[in-house]
Amino acid sequence: MGGGGGGGGSDAVDYQRQQEDARQARIRQGMTQIEEMFNGKDVVTGYTGNVNPNKSGIGNGTYYGPDGRVYNLANGNQGNLRWAGTSAPGVGPSAARVQYDTGGRNWQNLPDQLYTAPGGVGTALNPNTAGIGNGTFYDANGKAYNIQNGNASNKYYGNVRWTGTPSPGTSPQAANPHVQANINGAWEDLPDQLYTGQTMEHQGGYDDAYYNKRATAYNDFALPQLQDQYKTQQKALTYALARGGNLGSSLASQKSGELDKDYGLQQQAVYDTGQDYANKARSDVATNKQNLVQLLQASADPDAVANIAQSQAATMSQMPNFSPLAPVITNVAGSLGTYLANQQTADAIKKAYGDPYSNPINRSSGKVG
Repeated sequence: MGGGGGGGGSDAVDYQRQQEDARQARIRQGMTQIEEMFNGKDVVTGYTGNVNPNKSGIGNGTYYGPDGRVYNLANGNQGNLRWAGTSAPGVGPSAARVQYDTGGRNWQNLPDQLYTAPGGVGTALNPNTAGIGNGTFYDANGKAYNIQNGNASNKYYGNVRWTGTPSPGTSPQAANPHVQANINGAWEDLPDQLYTGQTMEHQGGYDDAYYNKRATAYNDFALPQLQDQYKTQQKALTYALARGGNLGSSLASQKSGELDKDYGLQQQAVYDTGQDYANKARSDVATNKQNLVQLLQASADPDAVANIAQSQAATMSQMPNFSPLAPVITNVAGSLGTYLANQQTADAIKKAYGDPYSNPINRSSGKVG
């Protein structure tokens, strides 16, 4: 007689799913490390736009602390900001009202009901319970209020305040004038210094500059050797031409041109070889990355893969050992002797067969026919 089935099978499936989820999480972690190693990452190098929220208040937006912490801040009754000593966002000090500067710092209470559009239409709000943002608002009679929240550090900036406070942007509790932010359900004092922006710099990774260094390194290694070969052949050619009395001849121009042309071709060959080194480095980096990804997929061990990646990075940062440049510049001077000897022979033949008196075929026998 069979009994009722237990939940063991379901538990096993849940356990396997949890294990796989954890494995995939480790793989994602490792992939992030691999991508940062090969592609680099943006690093914060400084901050811009400093503001002290406890003196000047603070508007909506994203801000950065000196330690790099990010604060996404929002004013209003649905926001995450309040003055210390108040119960919630958008609430002033005890029984406080929002006041409006009608001119010359003549403060009057705002109505309990304002609208975002004239004629009593648009969104209705009570600034005394919800606070109020910047913009133009209207009372039930159509009177417009151009609202600008304030800055305690500049008495000319801002035209709304809480009653019981001396100026716009001033804390309702002078003994502890701190703006607080709700971070994960807990109220924390904001730092005295926040920033509106960050300066970033992309660091690390293998980019075109990395590969170009390989080509440049080879060029710097090989080009001086090539220039030495060129200078050596120049000297040899000059000596050979001088020895034959041909320094100012068209032959000198011809042979010098041949030497310069060959030098240019060999320079390009050096540049091409340097680019080959750069391309090989690019291929090696791609292969190493692919191998690390495969190892990570198989092991799901990001720490082990990271250690291997660091070891490979140290190896890839080293320049290859370049072989000395073989003799590549044509020995123009060496072929000059053969050229001159052949030219002399050709001249002798031309002279011999071109002179009717020196040509044995055309010599007369002295007899009359």
